[in-house]
Amino acid sequence: MLQVATLDVELNAEERLLLSMACQDFGNHKRKSLKVLKADLCETISAITGGKCAMLQTDTALCCAYCGRSNEDVEVGCDGKLIFRGRTTPFGDPKIWRKLVLVQGYMMQAASELLQWYKKLLFTIDAHLIRYSATVDSRVFYLKMKGDYYRHCTEV
Repeated sequence: MLQVATLDVELNAEERLLLSMACQDFGNHKRKSLKVLKADLCETISAITGGKCAMLQTDTALCCAYCGRSNEDVEVGCDGKLIFRGRTTPFGDPKIWRKLVLVQGYMMQAASELLQWYKKLLFTIDAHLIRYSATVDSRVFYLKMKGDYYRHCTEV
């Protein structure tokens, strides 16, 4: 799909729409897989933590062993962003910890692939599509497309 964009010619309205839909479909597929992995990660963290923060006494106050929250934020529940914080050995079922590590790895890989795709697409829009757009409509279309994909990058 990006090969069409690199031809350095003006695309008509129908071709622009088809290119946009193809890029959107590819991005949506990757974003859905990332969303599924994130749900699986939350489920795994919940299995480890029981959905609660594990408060441990530190030098100054109570602090969660998983996410680092202080005792004031306990009702929010553990999100496990820093799941290995302060731990040298995991506890509980080792299968759950293995699953956690695998899911985190898959999430990082999927996010990396998605960001690389967006970077390539944004470069193509700048280097080929906007440069060779002759009409104001096509220029506005590409700038809107570029803005949408920058927004998607921030969501990853």
